[in-house]
Amino acid sequence: MIAPYVGVDPFYRLDYGYDYDDFMNSFTSATGAHVKRGLYPYLEARKASMSAQIEPGTMAPVIKYIIHHREAGQAIVINATVEAHDLPVNVTVLYSVDGGTLSEAAMVNDGAGRFTAFLEEIPDNAGVRYQLRAADATGEVTLLPCEPSFIRPLSGETPLLFINEFMADNEGTIRDERGNYSDWIEIYNGDDEDVFLGGIYLTDNFNNPAKWKMPDSTLASGGFILIWADGTATPGTGHASFKLAKEGEEIGIYSAGLLVIDTLSYGLQREDVSMGRSRDGGEEIIFLAAATPGRTNNPTSSGNGPVEEKLTVWPNPARGGMIWLSGQVDCRVYSAGGHLMFAGKDVAWIDISRYSPGLYIIVTSDGRSVKFIVTQ
Repeated sequence: MIAPYVGVDPFYRLDYGYDYDDFMNSFTSATGAHVKRGLYPYLEARKASMSAQIEPGTMAPVIKYIIHHREAGQAIVINATVEAHDLPVNVTVLYSVDGGTLSEAAMVNDGAGRFTAFLEEIPDNAGVRYQLRAADATGEVTLLPCEPSFIRPLSGETPLLFINEFMADNEGTIRDERGNYSDWIEIYNGDDEDVFLGGIYLTDNFNNPAKWKMPDSTLASGGFILIWADGTATPGTGHASFKLAKEGEEIGIYSAGLLVIDTLSYGLQREDVSMGRSRDGGEEIIFLAAATPGRTNNPTSSGNGPVEEKLTVWPNPARGGMIWLSGQVDCRVYSAGGHLMFAGKDVAWIDISRYSPGLYIIVTSDGRSVKFIVTQ
């Protein structure tokens, strides 16, 4: 197929001096110092070598493309493709409900090697573990997957826990007990009872809900716990086995039975800006003007600390030059798009001469914030 193009290729012979005849001879003869065989003799030698290594025996059935589907109030459907050298092949689902006794269900062949089983009358709040067993006409047996697959329950009692706030790009907001600026997730207990966290999972991958088990501790009703998503997974501590991607991903809380407790997906994050619920346990998830790790997100709540003096700025609106604050504070200035414009300590005034017209937010280290407008 390529011979005509080799014949007219002006570069073919430049590096090693090979010509068109060398190319044609390379199919049957060794060429150069490093090539021991021509292409065809090489293939024949490989064929002979492989044939000599084949061990006598019968191929066991092959099980592949195992999937399951579950909907509330419906039978669980399990599908797989099975191939066998010696037909017929019988395929069976071996399953248990909530860790109970092992049951069997025959899978039906559609005639093209695709097998289906329906598991009837499984309660929606029950978990199911299963494997597939295929046996051919000679008695060869295959059992897959090696570890039983788990089908999660669809309903059941779960505690009222919320992913209340998180920060996926913590560069200077808060340090962990080791002094590191790590990603963090704040969980809020909105239940009217204390919740033991030891049997509950936290993950950044909905396809792997049991990725990290929370520490054996109890979260009081109305309380908060801060989990450091730093990838260290230190046993018994609040350090998870994963980090948060600032480009965007997902966070989920799952029960011991892998029921969904709370999940969220997020997009691109901003440096030292947290995202969370507009109020503790609320539905709306927004970028927060001030991060409140381990504290309430509700702006109307006084919290546990002293009442702070309201921060003011003047002139507002401003036409450039300087703006003055009502007190000296450690603060940051963000544009309406979330870009960090300024950060400083003991600030009493800010130079805004290079700010474009628009809305800006000043956020202090103690959680206060104030908006100001720059006009033309």
